[in-house]
Amino acid sequence: MSTLPPIAGEVAVSGSWGLYSIIGTAWGIAVDAESTVFVSDCSMNRVMQWSRWSSSGWPVAGSSSGTAGSDSSLLSCPMGIYLDQNSTLYIADRGNGRIQKWPSGSSSGITVAGANGQISSPTDVSVDTYGTVYVLSSGGLYRFNPGSTWGTVVISFSTVSFGFKFDSIGNVYVADHDSGVVRQYEAICCPFRLRTTFRRVRRIIILCWLCSLIIAIPQLFIFEQSLIPKSLTKYRCASTGYTAEWQRRIYFTIFACYVLIIPAICMTICYIKIIHVVISSKNVWIQKIQDQTTTTILPSLSTSFAKVKTVQLAMTIIIVFVVCWTPYIVITLIEIYSNGYLYKPLWLDGVLQIICLTQSSLNPFIYIIFNHKRKHSSTIVLVLARTSLQISRRRI
Repeated sequence: MSTLPPIAGEVAVSGSWGLYSIIGTAWGIAVDAESTVFVSDCSMNRVMQWSRWSSSGWPVAGSSSGTAGSDSSLLSCPMGIYLDQNSTLYIADRGNGRIQKWPSGSSSGITVAGANGQISSPTDVSVDTYGTVYVLSSGGLYRFNPGSTWGTVVISFSTVSFGFKFDSIGNVYVADHDSGVVRQYEAICCPFRLRTTFRRVRRIIILCWLCSLIIAIPQLFIFEQSLIPKSLTKYRCASTGYTAEWQRRIYFTIFACYVLIIPAICMTICYIKIIHVVISSKNVWIQKIQDQTTTTILPSLSTSFAKVKTVQLAMTIIIVFVVCWTPYIVITLIEIYSNGYLYKPLWLDGVLQIICLTQSSLNPFIYIIFNHKRKHSSTIVLVLARTSLQISRRRI
């Protein structure tokens, strides 16, 4: 591998702060689709932009002369930066304890986090596709929803950290400067953050509603008002609209498929994927000793407990669904295919239908039970932290 010359910056010399080819303390970096490089310069209190193959850059945020300040047009030791698809910069303005949103071509920034003093000495920033801002600050990782001035603590820690990244399933990797390690904070109970577009979500919801409507249309002709047996004044809504017994068999067989069999298969596949993601995650310790690298798998008791808990939750949801719906479906299928040999009393039919409808109301209680903490307040989202990568450094 050959060594290429620097593409941005030169060695700074005394009195050269006004030169745009000079970088004092390069900290954060971002690159756009055209290979334009953006560099945050902590000591010069500005963010520089370098076009491809250019020998010098120009300031796009902060003072061109390197002056620090707290005005909207100034920065104080900018560190981590993030560049979105619209070429808007998000800057971790560490000296001012804030995150500045700097639109392309603008001469000043907009404070999107830290205006109320909640964050202190931010070192890195990231933004997702929904405009949610994540800030790495002293005290932890904060999440600021779009338009919100108050952030939520996602991860709390006391050490100084200088960088973080998300992986494809929402796990967070934090560079812990004080401890000299990279920590992985693993999402256990909800590893699948929704990353599809809202348009696709709407299409899926509309498709589900249309399928439900089409499947429910036959019920307009099947169910009708009829007298309760052995009564001349009491009526009920019953499935007595069949002209032949084979129609009832076909309809209820299809009903059993889309109410019990297909949902049970889909739920099983989805939860198997969740269980696979949780179980396959592992704690890796890479230790560098001189010129050799060894890898060791380190189990974590807290993570193992969370994995077992997640598997138990998935199995409970599936078992409760199958147990509630199977008796009604199986007994009714036997009744209609036995040509009346097995008769189901009305009271039993009512009890079985109530059990079916009870299943949906049990799910919230199942989630509450599995996410209840004895020593801490209950929460639906559980994030477990564990050190996944530890690098031993030699002191020379």
